[in-house]
Amino acid sequence: AEHDNLRAALATCLATDAEAVGRLAGCLWPFWYRRGHYQEARRWLDAAVGVMARMTASTRAAVLAGAGVLAFLQCEYALAARRLEVALTLYRELGDERGIAEALQRLGAIAREQGRYAEAVDLHEQSLALWRRIDDEAGVGASLDYLGFVAWLAGDFARANELSCQALAIFRRRGEPQETAAAMVNVAAAAHYGGDPERAVELLEEALELSMRGGYQEGIAWALH
Repeated sequence: AEHDNLRAALATCLATDAEAVGRLAGCLWPFWYRRGHYQEARRWLDAAVGVMARMTASTRAAVLAGAGVLAFLQCEYALAARRLEVALTLYRELGDERGIAEALQRLGAIAREQGRYAEAVDLHEQSLALWRRIDDEAGVGASLDYLGFVAWLAGDFARANELSCQALAIFRRRGEPQETAAAMVNVAAAAHYGGDPERAVELLEEALELSMRGGYQEGIAWALH
């Protein structure tokens, strides 16, 4: 409902207040991602990167992390990795363990998409250890699900099922529909490639329904695929 107002605020801040545009873009990219506004997210985040010299270190890190994720989603892996590496360095300098864990997760996703599965597992396990240390259940669930994703791509369907089912239980308990749908897709993929198409179809139909109800565009695409 406020999307146009937020666009107007971003445009005004871009011309007058770099810190504010960075904070807004850093907060808004998950919304743009969930609703499939990748190109719009890229425009604002790239613009924020262009003025980030006038931002605080924490805001710069958030902007670079978001810009890295959106570049990754559009398969610009080299650019995504560069931005996320700088964000990771900033988070480490700030002692921000949550930021470190998130950046490690995203770098693990890049490694996964490029077929560097051992490296992806290492990065996700580092992230998982940090989430557990700061007692962040949502982060733990995300890392387990990412590890499950890597496992089924690597052909270890039993491991994929185990990890993604753990993640699914966390997301169901927390009442997080998007994350639940994403975990269901990974469990379903493990079932499909592991020889249980009936279970896969059941899970994917539920994932599709959840994704459609919440407007989660990537979940809709994955479930249909």
